[in-house]
Amino acid sequence: MSAALVILAYIVYNIFYAGLSYPAGLVADRIGFKKVLLMGFFIFALVYAGFGLANSPHAVWPLFAIYGFYIAFTEGVSKAYVANLAPPEKVGTAIGLYYTATGVAVLFASLIAGWLWAAFGAPATFYYGACTALLACALFVVCSLKK
Repeated sequence: MSAALVILAYIVYNIFYAGLSYPAGLVADRIGFKKVLLMGFFIFALVYAGFGLANSPHAVWPLFAIYGFYIAFTEGVSKAYVANLAPPEKVGTAIGLYYTATGVAVLFASLIAGWLWAAFGAPATFYYGACTALLACALFVVCSLKK
């Protein structure tokens, strides 16, 4: 895809992200943060598997729209979930710690993704992302059952 089309694809992503964030919050309030986060992580796994399988630029458009679902179902909901887990006097600290841990994880994930892309190509990178997202889903479920 050209640079202009990549930018347009991210505009599609952001339209879905912005349009679905409020409804995702409503759903989270109704059915619970854990279920919505789990749906978001699962959507991420599906989208990344789709990116890995995509053999045409045309496949990217619906994937970017669905990618907007993922971020809408995880971004704000994860903050609310962390805020609910923390004692009231430590909410800011908890959210800060959460984003510190997330930032460190993203740094290492990006390094691994860059290496996979260079060594094995784009599909390997996306399959890795899909597999780690499914692993995260499984760990999230297992850890949630213990509480």
